[in-house]
Amino acid sequence: MIITDLWEAAIVGQPWDQRLRSATQVIYRAASRHTNITIVMRGEVGPNHALFTVREGMLRALRDAGFEADSAIGILGILRNYAEGFAVARAGGRALPSRIHQLPAPEFPLLHKSADLYATHVSDDAFEYGLELLIRGLRTDAPLGRT
Repeated sequence: MIITDLWEAAIVGQPWDQRLRSATQVIYRAASRHTNITIVMRGEVGPNHALFTVREGMLRALRDAGFEADSAIGILGILRNYAEGFAVARAGGRALPSRIHQLPAPEFPLLHKSADLYATHVSDDAFEYGLELLIRGLRTDAPLGRT
């Protein structure tokens, strides 16, 4: 299934905040499946129709909530960066505990004590928790679209 199919299936009849959640999840899933996609997406010369369909939908959801154009663009960037960045962190997160254990424990005592927790820090559940925090904050700031 392509990005636009995932996006369109997720948004039918949904309120603005659910459309944003769905779009951010679609970006995260795509970036998680293809870890190099973030590099490709950032360096693309021409527009990627599927990706811009999702972006357009995100902007529509933000405008429906009453955000002005400049705020909507900024929020779109935050959500995209969160989804793509989390996918990249998750891909590299498996090696993080061993890298932390290589640090001198006296200088990094808190990191050493919690190094093995990093696997849960970059899980799908952690992504969803962070996304919920972002959406909750947007609901609070939304000029028109509080749900």
